[in-house]
Amino acid sequence: MRAIWDISFGEELTFNYEAVTESLQEFDEAICLCGSFKCAGRYLQLSNNKDHEVKMNEYHKFVDWNFILYKACIEPEMTQEDYKILETKGFLKPNDNDLSMLWEAPEWLKKWTSMICQFIDFEEKEMVDVFRK
Repeated sequence: MRAIWDISFGEELTFNYEAVTESLQEFDEAICLCGSFKCAGRYLQLSNNKDHEVKMNEYHKFVDWNFILYKACIEPEMTQEDYKILETKGFLKPNDNDLSMLWEAPEWLKKWTSMICQFIDFEEKEMVDVFRK
């Protein structure tokens, strides 16, 4: 996780983890007290939302995540697009590799990270209407 400004010790933070639960009881107890103007009032989404369930079953299966890892391992060659994605997401720093999170990581891990970032972006676009309900 990265911040866009220095965070002071003890400073209160708000962050939407987009966490999901299938338990109605857990959902009911997930009241958020952050006080943020844009707060949804809960820190969990209820997965029994039928639209959410349909999208999750379509794109977010166990096999989908494992396929990304498999593909990164058998085709670890990085492209310019992969490097750009990692720079955009803060995993690599242009012209300052010593400060990059993945500088000494193996190529398959860099490729996997790029592919996961692409999947998260895709998932966010696909799920945006579902999470706003």
